[in-house]
Amino acid sequence: MDIYVVKENETIEDIANRFNLTVNDLQEVNDLNLYEIKPGDELNIPFILSQDFVYYEIEKGDTLRNIAKNKNISIKTLAHLNGLDLDDYIYPSQILIIPKDNVKVYITESGDTIRDLEKELGFKLEKIIEDNPEIYLVENQLLIEREIT
Repeated sequence: MDIYVVKENETIEDIANRFNLTVNDLQEVNDLNLYEIKPGDELNIPFILSQDFVYYEIEKGDTLRNIAKNKNISIKTLAHLNGLDLDDYIYPSQILIIPKDNVKVYITESGDTIRDLEKELGFKLEKIIEDNPEIYLVENQLLIEREIT
């Protein structure tokens, strides 16, 4: 997440538009009345969520492992997407990004091949390339695959 300092005469709508977000997106990650912001206030600006991701608010008792299992994503990928290590503590009200139900994601690792991607994502190479036109197969590249619904 990034921090943004509110400028003179800015509205919450101005800020949301500036970052290609909705007011709701900003409300979800800021614990304040966004309609009463003033110059100098600091707002959390979430990563821009595309059509492929949703927010998940951690609840008491959640672990990365059970969230990953419930959301059908590998724990390693979930942690990586959210800038966490596998042994990091998570806490209630913390916000995670999670791929939508019809989206599979894979973060490349050193030595990955195109065939590894086909196997991991379960889609043919042509579909993977269609949804990810810039594949370099370098470490830590996020690849997305959308299931057709």
